Amino acid sequence: MKPEQEQAAGRTDEAGKVRSRNRLFVFIVCLFISAFIWFLIVLSKETNTIIEYPVVFENNPRNLVLIDQSDSVLSLNVSSGSVELITLKYLSSRNPVKIDLKDIKLSREDDVITAQISTQDIARKLINRMSVPEDHVTVTPEFIILQFEAITGTKVKVVPNLLLEFEKQYQLSQELQVIPDSVIIVGAGDVIQKMGSIETETKDIKNINQSQTVNVPLILPDKASGLKVIPETVNVVLTVDKFTESSIEIPVYCVPPDMGIKTFPEVVKITYFVTLENFNRIDKEMFHANVVYQKEQPVEKLKVNLLQYPSFIKIIKIEPEEVEFLVIK
Repeated sequence: MKPEQEQAAGRTDEAGKVRSRNRLFVFIVCLFISAFIWFLIVLSKETNTIIEYPVVFENNPRNLVLIDQSDSVLSLNVSSGSVELITLKYLSSRNPVKIDLKDIKLSREDDVITAQISTQDIARKLINRMSVPEDHVTVTPEFIILQFEAITGTKVKVVPNLLLEFEKQYQLSQELQVIPDSVIIVGAGDVIQKMGSIETETKDIKNINQSQTVNVPLILPDKASGLKVIPETVNVVLTVDKFTESSIEIPVYCVPPDMGIKTFPEVVKITYFVTLENFNRIDKEMFHANVVYQKEQPVEKLKVNLLQYPSFIKIIKIEPEEVEFLVIK
């Protein structure tokens, strides 16, 4: 084939490829337009969907607490074109519906206090935002029933819940002090009557080497919803001192004293922690230990009871904890 003929054949092939690509492009565009038109036809058909709005109640009537409600969600059954429904269901924000209870009409029967709320007016406000005819929307439930209980208050003790880790030789020199040590729980009477105390949140405090005050929130039990704590936080005072370890030997007294009991050994060793400032205050007269002999309950050894010791020390151990004895007749 001559060069001129080869060039002509190449141009023919290239033109054929271009025509094929154009046909494919036109086919794809037509297919897309057809699908889009079909989609619009489908969306134009009227259909139903349910749109839900959570309900939140505000401003309880004075001295009442809400303890039960028949529903917490408003369901709107909307009949409209699919385009509108897609917009309403997936593209519109649905913030909780807030219902003000301040001036609600109450009914009382014995100790039960109830109120009935019609949802029609609430639904009408929601429908106005949808741009959907009102007769195309139905709302359920038609009424929400609320049950209230009179608020009462009780005073309960605060229990601190602290995990304390001290530096070496440092300890609490006094018991934890909670300020205030009691708080007021306000709420439904049948709930708060079961609460004898309230705990603080768990707080982990490490490397303690000085006194400090910690502010800790209070926590209500999981099932104690609708309650209020006054105040909501307390201060826990940690009085911390540096301690040193020391020991002292003291005599063991026998009870009853006229039984002629002789112990082996006659003294016990008391090991304790004491602050440096109180170290020189320790005296044997501050301690008292005894053993109790009961003739009707024969034993081989008697337990040592430490009946008295200074309040400003912390006992580590008593050696021995039990002593042998001999009854001298």
